[in-house]
Amino acid sequence: MAAPRTREQAALRMRQLTIDNPPPPPPPRVNLSQEDMMAIATTVAATLQGFVNPLANAIQPPQEPQPRGIKYHYESLRRNRVPTFDGNPDPEVSHNWLKNVETQLYLLEIPEELRVEVVTPFLEDRARKWWETVSPSLAEVEEITWQIFKREFLTQYYPAEFRLQKLNEFENFRQSPDMTVMEYTSKFNDLGTYVPTIMLDETLKMHRFKKGLNSRIQSAMAVYKPSIFADLMGTAMSAETDIKRREEENKNKRPMNNQSTQNNLKFKKPNFSGGSFKGSSGSTGDTEGKCYHPRKANKVADALSRKNPGKVSLSSLSVQPGLQETIKLKQSQDTNISKIKEQIQERNIPEFQIDKDGILWMKGRLYVPNIDGIREEVMAEAHKSRFSVHPGSTKMYRDLKNNYLWNGMKRDVAVFVAKCLTCQQVKSEHQRPG
Repeated sequence: MAAPRTREQAALRMRQLTIDNPPPPPPPRVNLSQEDMMAIATTVAATLQGFVNPLANAIQPPQEPQPRGIKYHYESLRRNRVPTFDGNPDPEVSHNWLKNVETQLYLLEIPEELRVEVVTPFLEDRARKWWETVSPSLAEVEEITWQIFKREFLTQYYPAEFRLQKLNEFENFRQSPDMTVMEYTSKFNDLGTYVPTIMLDETLKMHRFKKGLNSRIQSAMAVYKPSIFADLMGTAMSAETDIKRREEENKNKRPMNNQSTQNNLKFKKPNFSGGSFKGSSGSTGDTEGKCYHPRKANKVADALSRKNPGKVSLSSLSVQPGLQETIKLKQSQDTNISKIKEQIQERNIPEFQIDKDGILWMKGRLYVPNIDGIREEVMAEAHKSRFSVHPGSTKMYRDLKNNYLWNGMKRDVAVFVAKCLTCQQVKSEHQRPG
C-alpha cells in the first residue's frame, strides 16, 4: 500500500486502524472483604515502618557469652603446644616450664579458678605422682588456688638453695675481657630472671648493670647519666666501640723499630714519653751520646758532638716515669680541662676522650694543661735532654706529638726552640770554620 500523501489521508488512516483494533476491556472489579482490607493495611503499615527505621530490625541486644569449661581451656593449651612436665629435677627446666605455662594462661585469658584443673593434666610421670600425693592433704586445709599450686610446685622443683645460688651468681657477675656488651647484657638478663625484685626496679637494675661492666667502659661512661636501661645499654655499646677504635688508631700510630746501617753508625729515635732518660754503659765508638737527625737538623748534632757526655749506650735507653704523672696531677687543677669535661658530658666530642682514671686525652695523646709551666717542662725535656741533642722545631714537634698534644703546640715548640741559646750558637751562620 502506498503511503498517504496528505494530512487528511493520514488522519483517515489512523481512524481506520482504531476501528479495526479496539483497546482491551478493563479488568473486572474485585470485591474485597473487611478482613482482606485489614490484612492489606497491616502489611502496608509494617512496610512503611521498616522504611522509617531501617535499623530497628537489624540491631539485636548482645547476648551474654556462655561460660567455657575446663575442657575448652585445656584444648586451647594443647593447640598452643604447651609442653608437659615429667618432674625433671633440673631447677631451670622446671622454672622455665612454669613461666611458659603462666604466659599461655595469661594470653588465653583462662580464669583464675580454672587454672589448676586445666594445668595439672600436663603433669606426667614423677610430677603427676607428686601432685596426686600432695593435693589431697592440701584440699583438706584450704581451697587449692593457682597461687597455692605455684607455691607447692616451686618448693618441690625450684628450691630456695638454688635461688640463693643464682642470686650470688647475679651479684658477682662481671663482664670478662673477651665478652662484648651485647653478650654481657644477654647473660645479665638471664640471671636477672632469678632476682625479679631488682629487675623490676629500673634504678637498681641500671646500677647493677653498670657495676658489672669492665672498668674501661665504666670510666668512659662516667660523664653520662642515662635515665632508662635502654639508654644505659646503648651508651655502653657506644663506649665499647670508641675504645676499640682508639686501640686500632694507637696500634696504627705505633712507630716501627727500623734499624739501618749508614757509615757503620746506628741511629735510634729518642723517646719523650715522660720522665728522665737513663742509659747504661758498655758501647764504644764515636756515636756515644749522639743522635743524628735528617737534613739540616744534623748541624746541631754535629756541633754538639764536640761535647763528651760520657760513655753511655743509646741502645739501652729507658724512660723513668714521672713527667706523665705530673701532667695527670696538673689536669685536675686546670679549670679549662674541667670545662672540657663538662662539654663532653653534655655532648660527644670525638677528638677528646676520658680514660678510667678521669684523665683527658686528645686524639689518643695525653693532653697537657697550661698550668704551672708544665708545657715548658715537657718541651724542655724533649729539647734539652742529654740524649735529644737540641733538635730543631720540626723534629721536636714530630717527636712530641706521638705522646702529647695541646692546642697551639706547634707554635709553642717553634717559640721555645727560637729562644734556645745553644741552638742559636750552633746555627750554621754562627759557626766558625774549622
